[in-house]
Amino acid sequence: MPGLRTDSVASCLATSIEMQAEVRGIALTRLEVLGRSESDSRGMLGNIDVVAGPQRFWLDVKIEGNAADEALRELVAASNAVSPMPNGLRRELQNVVQGHVAASQPE
Repeated sequence: MPGLRTDSVASCLATSIEMQAEVRGIALTRLEVLGRSESDSRGMLGNIDVVAGPQRFWLDVKIEGNAADEALRELVAASNAVSPMPNGLRRELQNVVQGHVAASQPE
């Protein structure tokens, strides 16, 4: 299911790969990162047997550059390890929701 969430995570990983490539002196000639997820919408409807939100998440990376295949694979793995949004998917996050209700205006 492509969308804002998957696109945001894919973009974050792509940026991390580009940054790590620059640090390592690797010139990339191709970089495509596609995010996909699998969800069960019944969780959003209150079904307690199904977790709301994504059940699985994939990031598919196509990469080419002036480095050996193994160096490019290591670049992707190292970038994924430090990329903020993919990291957020791998660990439990504190979730704080603050609701602000605007004061009603007298009629």
